Amino acid sequence: MTGETVLIFGFGGHARVVASLLDRPSRLIDKGDEESVFADTATLLNTDVYVGLGDNTIRERIFIRLSGMGVALPPLVAAGAFVSRGAQIGRGAVILPGAVVMTGTRVGDNCIIDLLSSVDHDCVIGPHTFIGPGVSIPGHVVIGSRCFFGVKSATFPNVKIGDGVVVRAGSLVTKDVEAGVKVGGTPAVKIAG
Repeated sequence: MTGETVLIFGFGGHARVVASLLDRPSRLIDKGDEESVFADTATLLNTDVYVGLGDNTIRERIFIRLSGMGVALPPLVAAGAFVSRGAQIGRGAVILPGAVVMTGTRVGDNCIIDLLSSVDHDCVIGPHTFIGPGVSIPGHVVIGSRCFFGVKSATFPNVKIGDGVVVRAGSLVTKDVEAGVKVGGTPAVKIAG
């Protein structure tokens, strides 16, 4: 849609980053205004809407609610990002400047691929996952839903990461990780809390 003000759910840093990538005016929606905006179904269905929240749980909740209303939620790929023609980008995904997504990769709905991160060929990134700045994901990696990869973390090729995994900043994942755990270090190991 063109010419209209874009709606961005969120009012913090990530919402402002999303707004900075757009070539149209945007309205940031904070938590206090959410219900009045949700009540205006006609507006939601007739303008571009993005979810500008870094927190996976809150971003997923808003995304699911908007999807249930039939809101389109287009992906947003920054001008300075490279996304191969052979990659698939899900609804509401945000690919930030300097990010690279190579051929055969599937980025799930509502994901964030942050600044200067790379996702090589034939990877799968589950929905609602946040790939932080400077993360390196080589070929044939499968990442579950609602995962979080901290700044400058990385994986070996061919590893599988379960749903809800948190990878601490600077960590190197060398083998498969079961769902719902935190890992950190080089090589990454399961950590408490």
